Formats: sequence, C-alpha cells, structure tokens
Amino acid sequence: GPVLDLLATMAPEGSEGETPPWARVKEAVAETEALVNAELPGVHGTLSLYLEHAITIGILFRPIKANVLDALGQVASAVSRMPDCEEKDAVDIIGVTTRVTAQLDSFG
Repeated sequence: GPVLDLLATMAPEGSEGETPPWARVKEAVAETEALVNAELPGVHGTLSLYLEHAITIGILFRPIKANVLDALGQVASAVSRMPDCEEKDAVDIIGVTTRVTAQLDSFG
C-alpha cells in the first residue's frame, strides 16, 4: 500500500537520510486511512455473509490489523527521527493511527 511504498524510500533506522517530502508522507498516511475506511467495511460485510461466527471473522482480520498498524508504526518511528518542523506536525501520524486502530477494532 501507500505506506509501504513510502517506507521503502525512507532511510533505515539509525542512518542519516534525507528528510522525505512531507507532502508525500502526509498523502501516504491519509491514503492508508482512507483505504481502511473505504475498503475494509465491505470486506467485513462480505465475510459476515459467509461466516457465522464473529470470532472467525476476527481471526481473519487479525493479520490485516497487525500489518496496517505495523506499517503505520514504522512511519511514526521514521517521522519521529526527523527534525521538527511545521510540515512534520501536519502529518498527524498519532491521530491517524488512533482512528485506524478504532476502525480495525470495530471489525472484531
């Protein structure tokens, strides 16, 4: 997804890389949130048609949740290592992660 593409271009932890274009970081994070909100409810609804137990659906969603939150966590870690600036504050990675976590939690 967009966050994984972004992570591939960012400097690895512990290295001194260039500051990413903040507009690109903000766009990737926002696009990930939009995809979670737009796509996963439909997937959950389709699974609900075929699977009777919410526990089974929760088990199937667990890896999705883990992967999305891991990718956002990696971006948050990378962003935290960057020098402070106004553009960095506009990314709102904590707010996005909180909202995405709540959306993913609603699926079980």
